[in-house]
Amino acid sequence: MKRKNFRRLSSTERRYEISLRQAALEITRSIKRLKTVNEIISALVRYAENPKWVEYANREALKMVKSVMVENAGSWREAARKGQNGGEIYRMLKKEFAGNPKFNALVEQNANYIRLLPAKVAVSVASKASKSAMEGARPEALLKQIQQEAPQLAEWQATRIARTEVSKAQASITSMRSQAIGLDFYVWKTSQDQRVRSSHKHMEGVICSFSNPPNPEAILGVKSGLGNYGPGECPNCRCYAEPIVDPDFETWPKKLAQGNKIVSIGKKDFLKLQDSP
Repeated sequence: MKRKNFRRLSSTERRYEISLRQAALEITRSIKRLKTVNEIISALVRYAENPKWVEYANREALKMVKSVMVENAGSWREAARKGQNGGEIYRMLKKEFAGNPKFNALVEQNANYIRLLPAKVAVSVASKASKSAMEGARPEALLKQIQQEAPQLAEWQATRIARTEVSKAQASITSMRSQAIGLDFYVWKTSQDQRVRSSHKHMEGVICSFSNPPNPEAILGVKSGLGNYGPGECPNCRCYAEPIVDPDFETWPKKLAQGNKIVSIGKKDFLKLQDSP
């Protein structure tokens, strides 16, 4: 199976980011003519509760998750054509969507992130205003500064949501689909460029478990509050999981995350590990 099949979904991310950034600009246009910083903060908080904004958040979250599901399904169909579990994969894809609470929860989680975007901008505005006031900024200058910076704050929040949540959705859907057909192991894949964080570079090509995710920082000996997680599950992570659908398509020996260390494992030992309860 080609490694590119389960790659990060950059096209979905771009569409999601464009939509959220456009919405962020609409938010900041609504506060341009306000006279005080307090009015701006109050308006942003009200915007988060506006029924039209809530409807937009729900619609965009559903659209994004469906897009991830469709693109990810294409990877699984390719895997089905090449692997030993083709029949199981096709049956899983055919029946999985109807009323699946896990997918519904994923949509609701992302809708909530979007709904909170104006409120998060309000918090940032309040923090900046408080700091500037303590430094002696005049109210007129402070208002002008906030009006100039609010669009950047909103767009930054929109970009952060798009870049983080598409990867997390991809990770969740890959994990759910893998475990639905009894596949618990995957190969951690990075973007293999200079932007890959140091704690993930050493995870490239390492076999990990969906049910018992690794702690990349602990493996490297770095203190962190992130704990155990899979590729794409932490902020701005562009890594992704490549499920091991058929061990015959892998090159052995490989690296395996075991506790807080990485060890070498051959195909024979992996098959034993895969079959163990």
